[in-house]
Amino acid sequence: MAKPGPAPDSDRMLKGFRVLSGLLDNRFSLPFLPAPFGLDALLGLVPVLGDAITAVMGAYALVVAHRHKVPFWKRLGMVWNIAIDFAIGSIPLVGDLFDWAFQAHRKNLRILERHLEKQQAQRAAGPV
Repeated sequence: MAKPGPAPDSDRMLKGFRVLSGLLDNRFSLPFLPAPFGLDALLGLVPVLGDAITAVMGAYALVVAHRHKVPFWKRLGMVWNIAIDFAIGSIPLVGDLFDWAFQAHRKNLRILERHLEKQQAQRAAGPV
């Protein structure tokens, strides 16, 4: 019996999270900065509230991961990334630099994409 795949709207949700993670972590650039930054670093300038807003936005990754049947322990890693980003990001100034460097939402996107690549490779290999 074939293992059920992700929900029909899962691919659309994944595309949406790709856009969201880019917006949160690396959408903008300035010539004097060595790497791009996103809304996470900008909203983080408002202590606690800005980080809470981006944490809630980043939680969308968990919805997408659930739809794509990402294992619990990988989703737990995604929660950890969001929690660390919120906790350290809430510290004035230091947190903003951390948000810029850590890029929790891109990390969560990589977790999702690696899981999907592994699933695709398993399907291509056929039944064992």
